[in-house]
Amino acid sequence: MINTIQYIKHSCYIVELSNAILLFDYYIGEIPQIPADKPVYAFASHFHQDHFSFTLFSKLKGIPNVQYILSQDIQKKYNRNYFLKQGISEELYDSIHFLSHDEELTLDTLHIRTINSTDSGVAFIIDTSEETIYHAGDLNWWTWNGETEQEYEEMTKAFQTEVTKLKDTHIDLAFLPLDPRQEDRFHLGFDYFMNHVDVSSVYAIHCWDDFSVIPRIKAMDCSASYRHKIKN
Repeated sequence: MINTIQYIKHSCYIVELSNAILLFDYYIGEIPQIPADKPVYAFASHFHQDHFSFTLFSKLKGIPNVQYILSQDIQKKYNRNYFLKQGISEELYDSIHFLSHDEELTLDTLHIRTINSTDSGVAFIIDTSEETIYHAGDLNWWTWNGETEQEYEEMTKAFQTEVTKLKDTHIDLAFLPLDPRQEDRFHLGFDYFMNHVDVSSVYAIHCWDDFSVIPRIKAMDCSASYRHKIKN
């Protein structure tokens, strides 16, 4: 059961379940006090500095039961020696779960799946004993004004191909990009996902502190069927 959902910064949320804590894409901000009796699962979808920072490890230092699930592109960007130079012990490094796209991992009561990003790294699908949680990371329909027709077509195909992998999955809680930098196209990925995947509730991420995008998409005709699912 999902107890609380707290926004920290940008694409980072912390979700408290009845028996675990899930932390997504931390790079900056204050992490609320974590109950000592619950295991923590810290996810990082890719290496970009607005989704991953080595401060993640120092922020969670002293928490008795933490497992790290990081995208494999972080391991490629920062090799073992770099981790060690950042103060990460060999024992801790060896315990990190690095996942590429389209992989699966079972940790305790969690079953974790990944799909590919249209930018870097992965998106996470976490099945618990009671619910399914999705964090997109940078998987989005990254289409921009001024791009070529070929760029548009390639991005559209890549994004829709990944979303199709979830067509038979019910998602109780989703975190989806809603990026104002895309101007009049800011809503396209969010809207496509909500119209092609069965989602119960959704939070916007990747807003760059411009939270006006939330009421903007709620006011659009295209969101009529799902605007009540969008949480602030």
